[in-house]
Amino acid sequence: MPLPNATPARWLMAACLALPAYAQTSLPLFGLLPGSHTREQAQHTILAQQAHITGEFYGNAQEAFLSAAPENIPNKRVIIMHVTMPQHGGSQELQLAFLDDTLYQVRFDYPAGSPIDPLYSELTVRYGLPAGHGNKQVAAYSWPQGAYTLLLQKQLAGGHTLTWQHNALARQVSTTNTEAYAAHIRSKKRTTGYF
Repeated sequence: MPLPNATPARWLMAACLALPAYAQTSLPLFGLLPGSHTREQAQHTILAQQAHITGEFYGNAQEAFLSAAPENIPNKRVIIMHVTMPQHGGSQELQLAFLDDTLYQVRFDYPAGSPIDPLYSELTVRYGLPAGHGNKQVAAYSWPQGAYTLLLQKQLAGGHTLTWQHNALARQVSTTNTEAYAAHIRSKKRTTGYF
């Protein structure tokens, strides 16, 4: 039985499964390759596929930091693009992330109730057990593929995500988040004199 709303995820999986063999060619996910395509190229490609860009936002520099009072601290070097993709019987939400206008991450979000086991099984058939995990009792599974990592992750509210990212650019995003967060703290301290 096919997964509901699984076609875009299969494109992502096909793209990931093709790595590294086809890393230099056009991949099934609209031909977009993290680390190689710009935000403008992604916008044109998505519109040509009759998908809809529903929003573009700055990245949140605080997302990697635990806080009792979370804030949305913009990292202006990171743009998150939300896309709704037409499908049979519904739509699939896709998120593209860009660092300095270069695509570094593609993420599909699955709602609560969507089965994770078929995706996990398909990935383990191709790649074997995920890195560092010997069973399916963990919250996240990763399959490193050279310059890229494929991540299947359970969410607290149910559902799960399937993410494909360019490793070096993702590390740069972490660094820029730290820089933006530190600048925010310095600014806050100057403004109020205390935290």
